[in-house]
Amino acid sequence: MDISEALEDMVATAPDIYDQTFQPYHDSIKRWQTLFNYTPLKAAERIKDQKLNGCPLNLTSSQWEMIRSEKEAQGHDRDSYEHWIETHCHRRSTPDETPHPSSSDPPIQSSTAIYLVKLTPLLPTASKIQEIAHLPDLPPTHAGTSSTSSPALFCRIDGTTLHALRTWLLTHGPSHNLTTVRLTLAAKDLSPNSIYPTLGHDATLPHHRPPTPSLTAGQVMQHDYPVLYFFYGFLPYLERLTHLLSRPTITSHTPNLVPATVKGGKVEYWRGKYKALVDGGEGDVVEGVAFEVEGGEEEEALRFFETEMYEVVRCGIRMGGGGGKVLGGLTFRFARREQLG
Repeated sequence: MDISEALEDMVATAPDIYDQTFQPYHDSIKRWQTLFNYTPLKAAERIKDQKLNGCPLNLTSSQWEMIRSEKEAQGHDRDSYEHWIETHCHRRSTPDETPHPSSSDPPIQSSTAIYLVKLTPLLPTASKIQEIAHLPDLPPTHAGTSSTSSPALFCRIDGTTLHALRTWLLTHGPSHNLTTVRLTLAAKDLSPNSIYPTLGHDATLPHHRPPTPSLTAGQVMQHDYPVLYFFYGFLPYLERLTHLLSRPTITSHTPNLVPATVKGGKVEYWRGKYKALVDGGEGDVVEGVAFEVEGGEEEEALRFFETEMYEVVRCGIRMGGGGGKVLGGLTFRFARREQLG
């Protein structure tokens, strides 16, 4: 982020000390009523408090633009989503809340969820978390800021590890409150012995089952890098892709950004306006671009951006249009087709 953008964010999110008479708009009150189940009076009070006193979890303009389409589809604007983060991801337990599960509760199982847990005096290091959860490898740590904007360290774990920590705290820190942030990413589970999952193909049908595993040798595998990705409706995402992958500015003239098509898919609309790639018929063709993702870190950034609403699937990417060569690649397929229509 450059200095001008940082200043714009400071101006946009700073409380207006001269406007102590601020009154929330009717549309904002209705939004907060719907999203947070507030009464009209409580919604107005919370909006006014956030406007006048600021929010400790302000998003930058770049961060908001990366998730704007998804969150607006869920009914949020920037202010309401910042409030959602504060109340859901960083909230402290109250006497009416139960901060930890029963030791008999089942582990949290989610292949698409990652959690960031704030390190505290009781859980001071990643090594301590590794010891408690009996992890084979040391979980990674990330620097960040707490809800009070002070520096903090967070440890990245999965749902099973989170359950282990909460169970351990039942005995060793029953009054301790975990500060956690739940992140979701698009699922990626490419079978080594079948075409599953592939855009436009049901891998359970007999004619889509290879007689021997060797017949799948030409397709993309789970950890193949670099890997070709197909994007549809791509131009609005060029700036986001540059930011996500920390690449030099990516434009429509970038050498490794090639016009391409895929067969077996079609684009439908989620909530009436957001494009979503889903399985189609054999004759369906979707136009877009192919882009080479260099490694696992870049791919993970894209998966976090797409969230659990999508899943990574195999596809054949025809380079350069109708007469180009077909290469094995991947794309993001909408994973909630029952929500379309």
